[in-house]
Amino acid sequence: MDTRADSFFCSKNFVISSLFVFLSFVLTACSDGGSSSSGGGSGGGSGGGAASLDGGGVDGPLAFAIVTLYEIDVTASDFKSATPLGEGTTTATATITGIDKPAADGAPYLLEFTANADTKDLTACSDGDNSGSIDVATECLAPVVGTLRTIVTAEMLNSDNAVYATLLTTMATDLAIKNADFDGDNDSNGSLLDVGDQPRWGDRDGDGNIDTDLGDGTKTVAELLSALPVAAAQVKSTVGFGLGAETDIFTTPPILNGDTDTAEEQEQVAAYRSAVQALASVVDQLSDAVGGAEPSDVLTVMTEDLADGEIDGEVDGTASDLFDGDGDGIGDAAGADAALQLLEQDPASLPVPNDPDGRTVGDMSAILISEIEDTGNSTLTTQIDETTEVELQPAETNPDLDGDGTPNDSDAFPNDPTEDTDTDGDGVGDNTDDDIDGDGVGNNNDAFPSDSTETVDTDGDGTGNNADTDDD
Repeated sequence: MDTRADSFFCSKNFVISSLFVFLSFVLTACSDGGSSSSGGGSGGGSGGGAASLDGGGVDGPLAFAIVTLYEIDVTASDFKSATPLGEGTTTATATITGIDKPAADGAPYLLEFTANADTKDLTACSDGDNSGSIDVATECLAPVVGTLRTIVTAEMLNSDNAVYATLLTTMATDLAIKNADFDGDNDSNGSLLDVGDQPRWGDRDGDGNIDTDLGDGTKTVAELLSALPVAAAQVKSTVGFGLGAETDIFTTPPILNGDTDTAEEQEQVAAYRSAVQALASVVDQLSDAVGGAEPSDVLTVMTEDLADGEIDGEVDGTASDLFDGDGDGIGDAAGADAALQLLEQDPASLPVPNDPDGRTVGDMSAILISEIEDTGNSTLTTQIDETTEVELQPAETNPDLDGDGTPNDSDAFPNDPTEDTDTDGDGVGDNTDDDIDGDGVGNNNDAFPSDSTETVDTDGDGTGNNADTDDD
């Protein structure tokens, strides 16, 4: 949503004697009204010609929410700067307004959406007066979860794509902040191979060792950035409802917009939004099951619970008071087990909270298409239809079911600790597959056992004969 400076249309019918005056006027006007490519975030408002930050918050799409942009302050427990960098709102079409796009070289930033009494969920609207149109302010209901967050990176800003916060980014953001300096070594013996250790947190660069500076008690911006993909994988592997490694929860839009014009992109949107809506449904049900707790508090407890390795109703070994099964005000295992059984439901059958039409998560393709106009994307050509199905799986409480160090979302065999990759997709893991790349040449006779396009390297130069212009 770039704001461009006014164009000046100048007549050339001036006499030579007035040319200097004319040029002076044009230069002065352009100096006053020119636009800049990206603002540093001036604390609210998108005036002055700076580009605006585009995006929104999605439980369902949030209209009339408060939007706040923060610089990262690693000395604060929530990593928010004391003074916001920008403050704005979302419009009736759930789009950010009033915040300048911050400079990429100052990234990362924290973007937060907060609901107030006026905030509405565009998925929960009904034409109550039969007027043929929806008055968002009066005919839509409040969202389930009132606070959503995400981290905005330099890469995201440089892409010029819209930025969205969802329930999944909120969990991943909070998890990355909490575990930014966590080295994964729960028993502090310098190894990541013991029961209870979380190697993905300690070995973020994949070299097999605990990363330098992790676990020293000091959180840094670099540690936050390295923690984000680990946190995202852990969230997707539990409450991603089948989302795979190819879905980036920080950059994939949860609505159909101008950034999603291919069938593949729109199918990925449908999968991501299904996970968002399924989690909203589970959080809503958990809130009711534990006596009406604030859904935002339920989401926070789930995140703190996941931070220690799995969702088991305990935070650092102690049952959360949210799960009070016997009514004594103290959390207990029975209460946690009863509540967390809600995660085992078929996600496609989960009801979309507050939806007047009684739709379920399995109806997500139809929901996305129906809200295109509501979110200001009516010119988009849909490449999916209402019958497009999204393959969903029940949530998991353990992000690494087989304990092999590969999170469920990236593991081709999430229940087999001896396998995690299937290069040729034949259902046989690479560790036992005699022909890993499925090209018909066994691994022992294949110069490129993981490349189905090459088998021979006659001159031994590392380039297969098919691609080598001089293979002898």
